[in-house]
Amino acid sequence: MNDLTKNFRISIKKEYSEAVPPLSTEEYKSLTESIVHRGLLVPLVVNVQGIVLDGHHRLDICNNLGKTPTYVIKEFDNKDEEFQYVVETNVNRRQMNSFQKVECFDRLIKIYQKKAKKNMGRGGFGRKEKVPYAQGNTALHFSNTIGVPEKTISTILYIKKNGDPLMFEHLRNNIITINQAYLRLTEEKPIHVSSRERLFECPHCHYELHKKDLIRVG
Repeated sequence: MNDLTKNFRISIKKEYSEAVPPLSTEEYKSLTESIVHRGLLVPLVVNVQGIVLDGHHRLDICNNLGKTPTYVIKEFDNKDEEFQYVVETNVNRRQMNSFQKVECFDRLIKIYQKKAKKNMGRGGFGRKEKVPYAQGNTALHFSNTIGVPEKTISTILYIKKNGDPLMFEHLRNNIITINQAYLRLTEEKPIHVSSRERLFECPHCHYELHKKDLIRVG
């Protein structure tokens, strides 16, 4: 499996290592015991530069135990696809609730939306650049990928935009539900009603009249 040059060095990229939540103390201990007694059953996955894409905790444990990890090399067409692999591989293997999953995929959703907007502006998706998730609705695609209903994804993104760090921590630890967080935000948000005058012309007598519109704000 280790088929690169002798100068090849495995390294960590902070952006990738922090893309998903760390293992709990219990999970890390269990993985350590498995590697001690059974060896590294699942090799690391690295890119052609030797940056770890999958297996950050396994590498850390192997270094602590003085073991040389095995690895396989994976190549991608662009950095966005590589980052997509980092997130998807770890999220699909780990036990996470819906909020944690969407948190991890939030950046991928933004990447998709930015690229889709850019390519739509030039009359379609470019031929030279392979755009991740170029087909179909963004929320629907991620719904199929991570097994979270499309409506739930939209609700979580609303919470991420309008909530606070304490609320996020409670959601990650299942202290409150997504629905409870959403209701808390929408119920606490004040609704103001104001008025605005606009000028219009009577179709019958052509006199200019003023009409007051009620506007819902917030």
